[in-house]
Amino acid sequence: MKVKFKTDELKGILEVVKKGMGKGVILPITEFIEFTFLDGALFVTSTDLTSWVTYKKEFESDLEDEEEVSVIIHGDKLTQLINKTTVPEVEIEILDDCVKIKGNGEYKVPTLQEEFPDYTFEPSGKSYDINIAELKKAIDENKTSVSKDMIMTCLSGYYLSNKVITTDSIKMTINDIDVLGEDELLLPKEVADLLDILDREVGVLEIGDGNLLIDTDNITIFGPILDGIEEYPDLENIISVDFPAEVELNIKNLTSVLERLDVFSEPYDVNVVELIFEPNFVT
Repeated sequence: MKVKFKTDELKGILEVVKKGMGKGVILPITEFIEFTFLDGALFVTSTDLTSWVTYKKEFESDLEDEEEVSVIIHGDKLTQLINKTTVPEVEIEILDDCVKIKGNGEYKVPTLQEEFPDYTFEPSGKSYDINIAELKKAIDENKTSVSKDMIMTCLSGYYLSNKVITTDSIKMTINDIDVLGEDELLLPKEVADLLDILDREVGVLEIGDGNLLIDTDNITIFGPILDGIEEYPDLENIISVDFPAEVELNIKNLTSVLERLDVFSEPYDVNVVELIFEPNFVT
């Protein structure tokens, strides 16, 4: 079987799915990606065996209806080769034990003769339309408050409900972005990091039994839900506190000041910053 790709299009697909690959040190299969051609569509999938990423698109091939062809290729080798290809089109021929790639020359890349790992998703019936751009913005703004240690595992993720909340028990970030309404879940950091690959404005989030599916017309992300939501601290009392005073600060200027002060900090310093507020001035 032979298929042709526009080189830039294939580069874009590989750029997406490589984010879902594992390191392959213990489980070599996670270094590979699977190409599947079926019913006039292409599915390219990667996994670290916890989460899965699938890029999907309409694709013309010479297959008969319901005929399926799959091939498993080493992700890094294929990505490096395609990234170094300068011709506008690439032809891939699928052979028994390798794929033959024609671009700036002809190359043979071995394929893996195994079954690619799959996941099982049984929707619970809970489905939510999500604004992906808003959710990605909230994840980016909240990530500095995600707990880095695992003393309380639930704090290592993102609390999604009618707000997006993160806290490491010292600082917290609260975003008034409604994702799930009155429902709630904990999004693991590993799944949250994958949201960057989504390039659509809207999508659907479906809930399963301990897992979730985020779906757009071209990319699907499957991953676990973080356990421990019943242990997540109730921050409503803190959220509703009326503070006695407020001040407007230029964030860029304040960050610049803190970066200069950081020059004088040592690794074992407490690194407390004292702010003295005066009328129209902060020291």
